[in-house]
Amino acid sequence: MKKIFLVHGIIILLLSASAILLKAQSIYYYEKGGHKTTQNLVDRNFVINDFNNPPLIFRPMPIINGTINKSMIYNFKQLGYGGVVTNVSYNDYLQSNKKWSEFEDLTKYIIDTLGQHMWIYDELHYPSGAAGGLVLKDNSEWQAKGIVCLTTMSKGTEVLKIEKPYGHLKVIAANAYKGTSLNDIDYSTCVNISEFLDSNGNLAWAAPEKGWLAVCIYSKNFFEGTHATFSWGQTRRYIDLLRKEPVQKFIDITYKQYFDNVGKYFGKGIDAFFTDEPSLMGTYFVYPPPVKPAILDTPDTKIPLLPTVNFGDQVLSQFKIKRGYDLNRFLPMLFGGDSEQAQRLRWDYYKTLSELVSEDYMGQIGNFCSSHNIALSGHILFEEDIKDHPIFEGDFLQIYKNMQYPGIDLLTSHPETALDWACTAAKMASSAAHYSNRLHVMSEVSDAFDEQKGDVNGRLGAIAVQYALGVDHINSYYGVNKMNKEENELFTSTIGRFGYMLDRGKHIARIAVYYPIEGIWTQTLPPENLYTFNSKVKEISKNFKELSLQLLTNQLDYDYLNDVNLAGCTVSDGKIMTPSGEQYSVFIMPQTPTIDSKTIDFLLKAANQGVKIIIQNSKSVITENGSNKDAMIEKYTKLIDHENSKLCSSINDVISEVEKANIRDIKLGSSNSKVIYLKKQFANSCVYMLVNVSNSELTIDATFNLYSKNIKIWDPFTDKVQKVEKVNSDDENLMLYGIKVGAGKAIFITFE
Repeated sequence: MKKIFLVHGIIILLLSASAILLKAQSIYYYEKGGHKTTQNLVDRNFVINDFNNPPLIFRPMPIINGTINKSMIYNFKQLGYGGVVTNVSYNDYLQSNKKWSEFEDLTKYIIDTLGQHMWIYDELHYPSGAAGGLVLKDNSEWQAKGIVCLTTMSKGTEVLKIEKPYGHLKVIAANAYKGTSLNDIDYSTCVNISEFLDSNGNLAWAAPEKGWLAVCIYSKNFFEGTHATFSWGQTRRYIDLLRKEPVQKFIDITYKQYFDNVGKYFGKGIDAFFTDEPSLMGTYFVYPPPVKPAILDTPDTKIPLLPTVNFGDQVLSQFKIKRGYDLNRFLPMLFGGDSEQAQRLRWDYYKTLSELVSEDYMGQIGNFCSSHNIALSGHILFEEDIKDHPIFEGDFLQIYKNMQYPGIDLLTSHPETALDWACTAAKMASSAAHYSNRLHVMSEVSDAFDEQKGDVNGRLGAIAVQYALGVDHINSYYGVNKMNKEENELFTSTIGRFGYMLDRGKHIARIAVYYPIEGIWTQTLPPENLYTFNSKVKEISKNFKELSLQLLTNQLDYDYLNDVNLAGCTVSDGKIMTPSGEQYSVFIMPQTPTIDSKTIDFLLKAANQGVKIIIQNSKSVITENGSNKDAMIEKYTKLIDHENSKLCSSINDVISEVEKANIRDIKLGSSNSKVIYLKKQFANSCVYMLVNVSNSELTIDATFNLYSKNIKIWDPFTDKVQKVEKVNSDDENLMLYGIKVGAGKAIFITFE
C-alpha cells in the first residue's frame, strides 16, 4: 500500500472559535446556495467547539406540508433544526395572492429574522409534476400514457377479431405476422392490417392461412391502478414525462411563481427545490395506502388493468430521431420474445424513454434551477431495486446528472433495514454526485414503512448508515412533535455533527461497480403488477443488490458507473479516473446479459493499462443495435482472457478477487459484516466514519494505510472527543486497537 504522509500538529493562530464558526458558515452557505464545485482538496481542521455545537447548516430540516406558522419555525430553531422544507399553502394552491403574500412573509422571517435555511417542496402532495392538477386542467391530452398488446392467432382461413379494451384511447399499430405467439413472431412477414379496423378501433381481419398472428397495440391514459391513484395525499391524473410541454407548464405554474414571489432568496437562504417521486407510472400497485387520500380525479374501475408499457404521444417520433429506425412494426417485442433482436429492441426503447425523462423532466427543471441560482433536489420513485428503474424512470445515473443535489428517501428507523435498502439507493445518488462533482446528497427520512417504530437512537442509526453511504443532508418526516425536547436536541445535534465532520471532504473509494441497466432493459417485459416481474429481471436486480451489500459489509467502498459515465472517464497509471477526480483501481462488472460495445472497448483499454477487471458470470454478452457482433465477441473474449481480468462465478469469488488487488483503506482485525465505513480526504487530513448497524456494542481493531501522530476519535452521539495517545505502526500501516462503537451508532476517526 502507498504510504500517505499527513500534516499534523497544525497550530491555528489569530482565529477565535467564533471567527472559525463564522468562516465555516459563510463558506458553506455560498456553496450550498450557489452549488459551486471544486476538484481541489481543501485544508480542514476539526474544531471541538464546532463539533459540540455544529452550525445550523449541517442540521436536519423538518418537512411541513400542511399548516405552518412563525411559532412553529421558532420552536424548530430552539430544538436545533437547521431550517424547514415547506411550500405555499395547499388552500387555493398556487392561485391565491393572499397565500403567496403569507408565504413571502414566512420566508423573510425564516431567513432574515431567524437566520435559517429553506427548501421548497414543489407539489401539492405527490407525485410532483401535476401542480395539484393545474397542469392538466385545460390540457387533458398531456396525461401519462401506456400501451397494451392484444393478439389472436389463426387456426385456418378465418376472420381474426380483436376488440379495443374499454376505456382505452386508440390503435397505435395493427399488424399481422407469421407466428403462433409473441415469442416466435417472424418480423420479416409483417403486414399492416390497420385498414381492417372499424371507427371504434376494433379489428376484423381475414387470415390467409393457419399460423398468422394478428396484433393490435392500443394506447391508454395510464392512471387507474397506478401510483397516481395510490398516493397517500391525493388521487389525481398525472402528466406525461416523455414530452416537454406539460413539464414546462409545471415549471411555469410552480417554479416561476416561487421565483416571482421569493426569488431574491434563491441561493441566499432558499437552497433547493424538492421534487417528489415523479415517474412514468410503470405498472399497477396492489395494496392501498394506509390513509384515505383526497380525490381530485375518480378512477374508472371498469377499465381493465392489462400489462402496460410506458408510452407517450411523441415516443414514436422521438424513437425514430434518437435510434434511427421506425418502431411501429416491432412494438410486440416490448411484450414478449427472447431473441437477440427483441432484446436489442427493448434496449433501444427503454434507453429512449430514459433519455426523454432525463431531458424533459429533470433536464428542464434542473436547467431552470441552475439558471436561477438554486439547486434541484428531491427523489425519484423506487430507487432501491434496479428491476424497477426502467418502468418507472430509466437510467438513474443519467437522470441524477440533472439534479444539483441528488436525493433518495429512506422510510425506516432501523439501521440494518436502512443498510439493506440504502446499499443501492444511497450509493446510486452519491455515485452520481461524486461523478458530477455535486457537493451534496439529500435523504428524505421517516419511519412510514416501519411496522415497529424505532426510537430516536434507531432513527439516528438509520441516518448514520446513509451518511456512510454518501448522504449529507436530511429532510425529515419523523415528526418533531413525536419526540420530546431532549430527543429532538439529540436528533438535530447528532446529525449536525455527522455533517460537520464530513464537510467538504473528498470521497475516497478504489472500486467502481457497473450499473447494468442495459441488462435490465433487455429483459424487461411489462409485469402485471409490482410483484410479478419476470425471473430474469429479478435475478439481475437481486445479484446487483447482494453484490453491493457484500462489498459494503466487507468494508470495500465503491461508486457506480454506467456506460455514459465511463465514456467521460480516462485511464492512467492503473486507474480509471472520473472528470471530478475519483480514481478506481478495480472495476466490477456484475451479472448482465448485455454490455455496450463502447464499454467493452473502454474496459479492454483499462485492462491493458493495469486496471483490474472483475466480470461476474458473463461468458458471453449481447451488444447494442448497430454494433459489429463478431468483432465485439472477439473483443469481449480478449477482455475476459486478459491477464488483468478475472471471470467469477459468485459474489464470494468477486470479493476474493478484490482482496487480491490490495487496495483497502481500512482492514478490520477480524471479519465483521455489521460495520460499514466512509473515508473523506482533505489536503491536510482525513476522516473515517465507522457505523455499527448491529444491536450490540462492538469493539474493533483496525488497520489504516496511512501515517499520523495526531489522531482523535469523535463520538457524535455524546459529543465526546478522545485523543489517541498510543498507536502501533509500521512503514505503511497504522493500527488502532479496541475501538468501541455503540449499537446502531457511529464514530469518526480523524488523522491530521
